Amino acid sequence: MIEYEPGFVDAKCEFATVPDQQPRCGYLEVPENRSKSGSANVRLHVAIFASTADTPRPDPVVYLEGGPGGDALETIQYSFEDNFAPFLAERDVIIFDQRGTGFSRPSLACQEVEELTVEYLDVILEPDESLEIELDAERACHKRLASEGVDFTAYNSAESAADVADLRTVLGYDEWNLYGISYGTKLALTLMRDHPEGVRSVVLDSVYPPERDLVTEIPANFARALDEFFAACATDVDCSADYPDLETRFFALVDELNAAPIMVEISDALTLERYDAAIDGDGLMGTMFQALYSLDAIRYLPRMIVDLERGESFVLGLLVSNSVTNRSFLSSGYYSVVQCREEVPFSDPATAQAASDAYPQFDGYFDAAFTYESCDIWETGTADEIENEPVTSDIPTFVTTGLYDPITPPEWGEGVANELANAHYRDFLVGHAATATEPCAQTLMLVFFDDPLTEPTDSCLDDIGPPEFLNPADASGPSGYVEEPLEGMTGAVTARPEDWEEVNDGVWARGQTDLDTTVVLTLGVPSLGADVLLNVLSAQFGLDTDSSTPYSSNGIDWNIVDGDFNGAPVKAAAGEASGGAIGVIFIYDPAESALWESVILEILDRTRG
Repeated sequence: MIEYEPGFVDAKCEFATVPDQQPRCGYLEVPENRSKSGSANVRLHVAIFASTADTPRPDPVVYLEGGPGGDALETIQYSFEDNFAPFLAERDVIIFDQRGTGFSRPSLACQEVEELTVEYLDVILEPDESLEIELDAERACHKRLASEGVDFTAYNSAESAADVADLRTVLGYDEWNLYGISYGTKLALTLMRDHPEGVRSVVLDSVYPPERDLVTEIPANFARALDEFFAACATDVDCSADYPDLETRFFALVDELNAAPIMVEISDALTLERYDAAIDGDGLMGTMFQALYSLDAIRYLPRMIVDLERGESFVLGLLVSNSVTNRSFLSSGYYSVVQCREEVPFSDPATAQAASDAYPQFDGYFDAAFTYESCDIWETGTADEIENEPVTSDIPTFVTTGLYDPITPPEWGEGVANELANAHYRDFLVGHAATATEPCAQTLMLVFFDDPLTEPTDSCLDDIGPPEFLNPADASGPSGYVEEPLEGMTGAVTARPEDWEEVNDGVWARGQTDLDTTVVLTLGVPSLGADVLLNVLSAQFGLDTDSSTPYSSNGIDWNIVDGDFNGAPVKAAAGEASGGAIGVIFIYDPAESALWESVILEILDRTRG
């Protein structure tokens, strides 16, 4: 180990602004390789969010992102309010991009790999062809990063754990609390082993134990999660009635799509670009795997299966779109070098193939060939044996898992908890990341941080039930409407859904789930005609302005036209009052077409000039 002095340099925040927050940002500067003399420095981008308490507790929470390779800071504009803001009532919160990820430098993001996602979306490749294309992209990324001087042996859990230990020192905290999700739990366990000093308590959510073989255990983990999902529907009175014999129908659909793939329209939520995606049975299997991470997505899965039998792909398009968007937040080169150093050397292709063959229902969906051939590219070296052994510790730890999690099952969390002398274990009826998706899990986490040595309990545990599977037949509109002045239009009054959330000025979302597309938008534009407003909106909302339905209410003559927004149907109405144009746009689920009339006409009937 070389002698060095970690440093911290204040700098502007590189990520998008988080509402109502002004964090202190900067870079942790440490050697890339702590075992090599003359090693270059890496710079880790760090954000410190200040507690709102008059006298904050001295032990902040530091968040360890998953992946490996997840970009923590690029996504907090979407997750901070729900996932991190609750900590601020008592403590500071520290979020950073691990070495090789996000805004840290150097970055091991592989644009060469990410581009494949879009380039080959609309074709089904033969397995050998797909393998070679992916490997070529990995080779190109490796070559570029190597030419930039990246030392691939230095990007691993042990070095990253040392980064976190150095960060505590340079920021001047005597102790703090670790909060890791998914791979972040493996990083937290490495810290508990290598750098326990200053760690007051730990939360491990969706546990990835060092000693488990991810490569060979994935098929069994997925099969277990599928069994739990199908059982949950079969034992739910409404789900079993609405979607009977779901497991048989799903695997029959996989076979049908492998024989005759379909084309599905999807969109990138970040760029709003739209694409055609070819989906075969293996693609459906992959969509199912990813959907089981999220409780909101799980609620749509029975409907997705039955819709596809009828040739309807709206829900599938939503889920595939979500997966494509999420790939933008992963530094895939970092994922590869960590797994190739710490996971793959403790496995072998024959064992992995046998593990896949044990589940014939997947019929080749899991192919480990890419994993092993990819690792021949990256020159990471092999981790010490200790990286494949259980971690023991007496640091107070709260361990959580999700019943439907397809990749880090409850068995893994229980096993880790059994190795820790002061561990408290809870499982929840969710997918991945219970503390980010289940309010009760978050409540128990906050209780635990306040008193880590006491078993966290709360009455919320009594209120947790199985997923409420969604059926469009049960779709509901607003419970009522609230009339209010239309901003920018003197004397004009419009209405909004009473129990929907305002997500932007004049934009109200039903928010039944994170994937719910049902939204109402109202706007007023002075000194503009209704026809001109429709033309202005036509490009964004795909409006068919050549065909309209007239409607009159409160002395306003409206034109109602159809449109399309990212694959979801749109009804848009424009009228004139108070010296300008008024617009009402309703974006909805195509299976809930009966809903549009009750919502948009109710708003039109309450709008006055």
